[in-house]
Amino acid sequence: MALSNKKKNKHIAHKQKSLPKSGHYDFRMWSFIIFILAFLLYANTITHDYVLDDHSLLKDNWITKQGIDGIPTLLKTSYRFGVNRLTDGLYRPLSLVMFAIEWQISPDTPALNHFLNILFYALSCVLLLTFLRNLFGKLNSLLPVLITLLWMAHPIHTEVVANIKSRDEIMSVFFLLIACIWFIAYLKKKQLRYILGASIAFFLGLTSKEGIITMLVIFPLMGWYFTGTKSRSNIKASLLMVIPAAIYLLIRHAVLREYTQLSNIPLVDNLLVAAPDFPTRMATSIYILGKYFLLMLFPVQLVSDYSYNQIPIVGWGNPLVMLSFLLYVGAIVYSFLNIRKKSVLVFGILFFLVTFSIYSNIFVLIGSSFGERFLYLPLLGFVIILSCLLKKIFGGRVKKETYTAMSQMFSRHKTLWIILSCIIVLYSIKTVTRNSEWKNEWTLFSADIDRSPNSAHLRYYWGLSLKNKAKEQSTTEGYNKIMQNAVKEFETALSIYPEYSECYHQLGLAFFRLGDNDKSLENYNKAVKLSPNEAVFYSNMGIIYFQRKAYDKALDIYNKAIAINPNYTDAHMNMGSIYGILGDYNKSLYHLKKALEYDPHNASINYYMALTYQNMKNPEMADKYFEEAYRLNPSLKNTK
Repeated sequence: MALSNKKKNKHIAHKQKSLPKSGHYDFRMWSFIIFILAFLLYANTITHDYVLDDHSLLKDNWITKQGIDGIPTLLKTSYRFGVNRLTDGLYRPLSLVMFAIEWQISPDTPALNHFLNILFYALSCVLLLTFLRNLFGKLNSLLPVLITLLWMAHPIHTEVVANIKSRDEIMSVFFLLIACIWFIAYLKKKQLRYILGASIAFFLGLTSKEGIITMLVIFPLMGWYFTGTKSRSNIKASLLMVIPAAIYLLIRHAVLREYTQLSNIPLVDNLLVAAPDFPTRMATSIYILGKYFLLMLFPVQLVSDYSYNQIPIVGWGNPLVMLSFLLYVGAIVYSFLNIRKKSVLVFGILFFLVTFSIYSNIFVLIGSSFGERFLYLPLLGFVIILSCLLKKIFGGRVKKETYTAMSQMFSRHKTLWIILSCIIVLYSIKTVTRNSEWKNEWTLFSADIDRSPNSAHLRYYWGLSLKNKAKEQSTTEGYNKIMQNAVKEFETALSIYPEYSECYHQLGLAFFRLGDNDKSLENYNKAVKLSPNEAVFYSNMGIIYFQRKAYDKALDIYNKAIAINPNYTDAHMNMGSIYGILGDYNKSLYHLKKALEYDPHNASINYYMALTYQNMKNPEMADKYFEEAYRLNPSLKNTK
């Protein structure tokens, strides 16, 4: 009988050994669930068009549109150099390189760009779960799952994932999470390959967007809080992470020193420039910090633009300023009083404060006063805090933090999961509905104009959308009506910010489209007076003189545009056209070839090249360029 029991026990033991480890199984299951949920939340954006800065970084960027051939130029120029030779003081080549490759694979296909945004976002959510699992302990801990689900579903991410341009945000956090996973692995296992991998990943993240440099403060905090590593080893590992940051900064400096930097931040971009003195600027910055907190807590009304003058300049007498001040100072004091307890709640507070500091406009003014995208990484700190509070209030008194099956995670915390499910459902509904508004510029700005009516930027964007909508009208009456509404929006923007030069430029273009060339020139001249170094202002002004056959004046205007920006495609194309009309075919070819160098897939340039060679009695070259022009735009066959 004893022998039989012994055999039975051996059989049971054998069966137990063959069972999968629940932790590993649960991790794979949660990873799969989170990836699918994250992808589905943004799947509706795959069919969306280009919006806002998507144009300047893809569709209108002559470097990106060179595909793989443009990558060397992207690596040694500033972020927006490919649009009118703009030098913005930013160096973020990684996302631009991705865009160039995507353009090479499938030119002018926003669906591919949107798909990759969603894919890398969903992968980032899985990486976040992995990182938190390694940071807090075993997978079976409830907290990593709660935090990841809340971060994944929060509607504040819609601007990042739905806007192709924000690939810089997505990739910076994607590589940062890999760096964090390998950094923690190095502290636990002391294998050189992990710190090497962490350093490379951190460098790649920085080349996508430099904001993650604040993590240099978080790396040693993570090591001290969660790994039990000796201080000396932790400091050594953290200092090693400074190396990729230093390399990035040196490369950035070497690239950007070649270009003239904008010294002043435009008021229309950052309303804090309008503050009359430093105390008022600080009060308004703290007021804005309060708005960020409310937006994280209640992400009900999301807007693509909050710039001047939607958020008012306020002083210290404003009660909301004092509430925000007390909230943030209280969080700082609480953190430092309790930092030695190494609680996850305190870590969440410090994570948010540190990672958001670079966007706060407290220490230094940045190029924007408010942006939902700035919360992409800092939101992790907020949801850590929220998860800790939810777990403490609704988690019940559960002593064991390990679970032998996923079902136990639900059964032991039923109330918590009910509350969490409600939050996730509400977040998800808001995310999907907000995503639909990012379909194109018309849907976005028509939705946002009533939410941010005092933003000069948004009035300007809405005017642009109306101007583009007018082109779709089949009747002159319909065209003029919508174009006149665009004029009203530009004028409203100018009433908010009278020195908005780009708005004068677009107002001039709108009047030109309405056939009022006198008002058009009047507004172009105002634009040039306010911003004399904008090549596009001169180029569009030159069209009026071209139509009036004042070719000498037009050439003079285009020469000014090219003097400002030697790479300006439209100016070279228009000069080539004028010289062609004047019969100076050599000069015509020179400028058309320059234009084609910067925009080789432009059908009109190829067509003008063909006409020029035809006039030069060179049918072989003419046919070559006609063929290319018709390939790019078959409708040109009807104009021959």
